[in-house]
Amino acid sequence: MADKIDHSIQLVFDNYAEANVLFRVIIEAKAYGLDHHDEEIAASPLVAKISRRLVDLLARHDPYIERSRGNPFRKSWREFIELELGDGRWNEIVLWLQKPSERQQRNIADAIENDRLEEYISDVISPFETSEKNMQILIDVVLKSQSNRD
Repeated sequence: MADKIDHSIQLVFDNYAEANVLFRVIIEAKAYGLDHHDEEIAASPLVAKISRRLVDLLARHDPYIERSRGNPFRKSWREFIELELGDGRWNEIVLWLQKPSERQQRNIADAIENDRLEEYISDVISPFETSEKNMQILIDVVLKSQSNRD
């Protein structure tokens, strides 16, 4: 009987600051307004998965959460990742979805054809999350953008 090979890889952080820096690197890599050398990063399901895991890890181990209770200027991780209509990240994402590269246009067309557009947009906005109403607005932005190309 063949042994099952474990392909998992573990990454251990020495402290919260190291995990937070990696989170910030991922956010910068996904910067929607910039010209990317690797344009797949912004919509990558793998990057989405990693960034969501990292937010969960940071939320569980946030050393500042107790000290900041009651501070109206300190958001929880759940509040931080909530993407709201009209905020800076929202506007960057809408512009990115309205003017995708040729490769992203193909990915969007594939997502529409395979009824995965909401999943695709969820990967694009990760680690941020949004309400169903706002997700529908983003879907409408993509569909309108695609119909203008036809």
